[in-house]
Amino acid sequence: MAHGYREDFPLLNSLDIAYLDSAATAQRPQCVLDAEAEFYKTRNANPLRGLYPLSVAATDAYEDAREAVRAFLNAGSTREIIFTRNTTEGLNLVAYSYGLSHVKAGDEILVSIMEHHSNLLPWQMVCRQTGAALKFMECEMDGTLDLNKVEALITPKTKIVACTQVSNVLGRVNPIREIAELAHRGGAVMVVDGAQSTPHIPVDVQALGADFLSFSGHKVYGPMGIGVLYGREALLEEMPPFLTGGEMIESVTRESAVYAELPHKFEAGTVNAAGAVGLHAAIDYVNRVGFENMHRQEVDLTRRAMEGIQNIPSVHVLGSENPEEHCGIITFTVDGVHPHDISEVLASDGVAIRAGHHCAQPLLAYLGQVHPEIPRLSVGGEQRLAKKAQQEASRYLKELTPQAQSAREELERVRKFSSGYPELTAQLAAAAKAKRINEHTNPAYRWVALAIVLAGAAALVYGIISWRGGSDFGVYFALFGFAAVFFFSGAHVLPTAKNNRRAVERAWDEAQAAMANVLPEDFPLPARYAHPIVLDRMIRILREGRAQSKEEALDVLKADLKALTADVQVEQEEHDEVVVIKPLFLVSDYQ
Repeated sequence: MAHGYREDFPLLNSLDIAYLDSAATAQRPQCVLDAEAEFYKTRNANPLRGLYPLSVAATDAYEDAREAVRAFLNAGSTREIIFTRNTTEGLNLVAYSYGLSHVKAGDEILVSIMEHHSNLLPWQMVCRQTGAALKFMECEMDGTLDLNKVEALITPKTKIVACTQVSNVLGRVNPIREIAELAHRGGAVMVVDGAQSTPHIPVDVQALGADFLSFSGHKVYGPMGIGVLYGREALLEEMPPFLTGGEMIESVTRESAVYAELPHKFEAGTVNAAGAVGLHAAIDYVNRVGFENMHRQEVDLTRRAMEGIQNIPSVHVLGSENPEEHCGIITFTVDGVHPHDISEVLASDGVAIRAGHHCAQPLLAYLGQVHPEIPRLSVGGEQRLAKKAQQEASRYLKELTPQAQSAREELERVRKFSSGYPELTAQLAAAAKAKRINEHTNPAYRWVALAIVLAGAAALVYGIISWRGGSDFGVYFALFGFAAVFFFSGAHVLPTAKNNRRAVERAWDEAQAAMANVLPEDFPLPARYAHPIVLDRMIRILREGRAQSKEEALDVLKADLKALTADVQVEQEEHDEVVVIKPLFLVSDYQ
């Protein structure tokens, strides 16, 4: 190109480096660095809060940045532009504020297999907390999505469709507009991860039909710590705030609050005004360069790289064979060489690349069906998992009896159900532990602990009074008192209202009742055992041939837990499991 754009980036000019990790974070041009520094030099004040000239100037700069983002995305109004920290925060905002309030048990959330973990884990959370089901749009090996298959997956139960516009692994541009049409036809909302698309292609949220779209400033040559969530105004209006606190309110009383108008309802606390100003400068820079020029350069470099790679038999590019379908992103493997080793070798020659799973483990696992050369862990991790898998396989029967197989299938079904309620299972285990401690604590310990706390409190008060009165020994009394109160006030043995027998019994009953309320009528175990780890261990017992039915498996599990004492050598994983579930059995099955 005629213009030497590398010269715009101070870090690239100062270091002898080939920086090829822009999909993770882009470098910053000088204009962005200058804009952010200039804000701190000339307009550094808290925006939105002050009426003095400096604060007004900061507010103007902050809101000017919002308008720049609106134009960049072609949103209908600045009310639809929410400043966040990054793409992850924007997607979590949608999951918590919209997902949890609009999704219920029996509903479905549809995501693509290509999602970055930031557009997967929030939806896993929503499904766990609501009882909804998570479904996946599988891609072809070149990264394309079959719209006929997508259409078949969208049902009247589908409430949210979440998809990245550009895969951070394959560089594939997904047909968001078409997917959004299918989603809207079925009554679902369309959530778009725009982290990789916004640096490479023009994004028009209205033309795409996106209900929500999130992106990060640092990938679009802007500062770290600033991101954007676009949301359709009608949806944002009805959503509760994700965070609460300063600035996002109109008024507050002792009992309640009235939230601020959009977009400030979702921007609690002191905002990153300097970051927003830097993002404004980055958007101006992108507009000056032009997406057309950027695309031409990306395709040229991608073609050159892929042509070179094709001459090396042991190197394989994932995704399309067409350079124009990669958006400047190339992911490759090398036969017999771990990615981390490749990265280190290239780093020694001044080439910076990303190695690993790229925060897209489900995609790499899926691609690994055709590309077994794709490692998903470190070499040591893969070796440990392989050894563990071999050990486990040797423990299990190759074939179960029809009775044992039927019991296994039933337990696997209910295990999937119980894992959808992590808060309830954690509450159950915690209540059982507290009950166990209460029942087996010597009453004398309770009163000794209380006496120490009271003595400590008295010593603390006396020490403070004596010290303020000029006594040199007062500080020692104060230190002793503080230590006594600090170490014993939180002890489970204290005879407080929280730890007395009636309180822990009530907590245990409430935990069981809460779990029983969500369990189906045909759940095969008492509610106190509705913990995924209990079910996992019962399944393993069946697979080992040590039981033929659910009842037998439960009896064997009880016997196993009785036999496990402190001096038994077990793996850390098994120890952790036992620590979680043993109180569930100790409080009712044996003393």
